[in-house]
Amino acid sequence: MTKITTDENLIEKFLTRGVEQIYPSVDALRQKLMSGERLRVYQGFDPTGPYLHVGHAIGIRALRILQELGHEVIFLVGDYTAKVGDPDKDTTRAILSDEIIKKNMAGWKKQAAQLIDFTGKNPVRFERNYTWLSKLRLEDTIQLMSHMTVQQMIQRDIFQKRLQEREFKCKKCGHIFIDAGDIIGIIARGEVRCPKCETGADNINQIRETKPIYLQEFIYPLMQGYDSVAMKVDIEVGGADQTFNMLVGRDLCKSYLGKEKFVRANKMMDAPDGRTMSKTKGNGIN
Repeated sequence: MTKITTDENLIEKFLTRGVEQIYPSVDALRQKLMSGERLRVYQGFDPTGPYLHVGHAIGIRALRILQELGHEVIFLVGDYTAKVGDPDKDTTRAILSDEIIKKNMAGWKKQAAQLIDFTGKNPVRFERNYTWLSKLRLEDTIQLMSHMTVQQMIQRDIFQKRLQEREFKCKKCGHIFIDAGDIIGIIARGEVRCPKCETGADNINQIRETKPIYLQEFIYPLMQGYDSVAMKVDIEVGGADQTFNMLVGRDLCKSYLGKEKFVRANKMMDAPDGRTMSKTKGNGIN
């Protein structure tokens, strides 16, 4: 049986290094880690690109700390959720084919092995969520969806941005601009103005509607959340951009398993182009 270590220095590193937020609280997770109980922790990665980038190292190093403390660590590849597509704030993600997914994830274990150990006395488990998500029946999926409301989903900032953002063109000067907000109300009150020539609503044409939100994008957080249930995890590690999805998993663990799941949201790393580093955007540094 793997011995659990309660090294305060290592635990403090896990609780603070590269951390954006911990749920429900830092103190609650510290107490859990100091209890001597062997915990199960994971981080998931959708194979939307062939390489893990340096931004992923924040989470993987956190996994390494818990591995050294003797906890059970899982490196999860979201080969099933990659087919659903994690919602993006600007557009719907492309649904990847089996061939692309297989190609992208081919070298991941080798890349991750530079930071975590898949061998030895306490090896990291390498899992794929196709294993359990592919077995969900329609009845199971409907039951899963009953744990979330549409109102909860559309409160996500990424959906709000897509729902509210519209593009306008000024008839007078031809300037094209974007406005995000209560567009219907603003137009009714005549408050939309061209930022270039100050022309009012009478001379403004709306040239693009809101960006669409597809139903599978609503399902994605539930699919990711169900990973926590299927693996019966105690802790999930992930980027701060995944906070909503990770908290959905926290709620599902309470509903399905009657247990507390802790969430460690990591700070995001910017790429040289100024955007958040992302496999999908292809702007990561490998």
